[in-house]
Amino acid sequence: MREHWKAEAAGYTEDRHWSSVDETVLSLLEITGSESLLEIGLGPGLVAQHLVNNYPKLEYYGLDVADFFLKMAASRMNQHANLLKADTRALPFQAQSFDRILEMDAIHHVPKEALPGVLREISRVLKPGGRLICAEDWAAPATDARTRLADSLQRRRPIVQKGWEYHPSENEWRRFFAAAQLQILREQRVDRPLNLDRFENLKGVQARSELTQLRELWAGDHPITTMTIFICRKN
Repeated sequence: MREHWKAEAAGYTEDRHWSSVDETVLSLLEITGSESLLEIGLGPGLVAQHLVNNYPKLEYYGLDVADFFLKMAASRMNQHANLLKADTRALPFQAQSFDRILEMDAIHHVPKEALPGVLREISRVLKPGGRLICAEDWAAPATDARTRLADSLQRRRPIVQKGWEYHPSENEWRRFFAAAQLQILREQRVDRPLNLDRFENLKGVQARSELTQLRELWAGDHPITTMTIFICRKN
């Protein structure tokens, strides 16, 4: 996983832009200004920058496994922020350290068998009654030809087939949260842009055919995918 993100970080940064998803997530965090907040997988630091600059009393911590992301996030900050290199499978914090925890498209970058432990770690460092916002792609069920083709292409990506990342379904996420003593208060689906170029390097006749079909179905429109946001509370 670490080696993957060393290679992929720069490309991901080019694709990562502020969107309505970020606005939604920020509102769901319900920051009043003085909470302690951990962002898992802060990436290039777009959300971190907004939080640190707009909530000066917020005790913000952001972690990632990629040096590239940490350096870029640090360059965005106008004031001090606590950024550290760490693995979600062993969070370097004491139990019940945070009022809020945010993760956006981050914790699926561990093997399937590691996900339950990751959520237990998140639950461990979240205070009782604390809020977790978990936003993940590829969890919502496919409902039409566009989403079915996109799901099929996503599953063909080498990083998925090698087991370096795993995208649970919404039902799987629900079971994982329940096992970690995290109560889902509600769920929200939101649209986010989908860059079809991410599938261009897939090999095989079937993959090329599916990508051609998907591009034709999106002709004239901006491709999107569905992100599921889980709003959870520590029991």
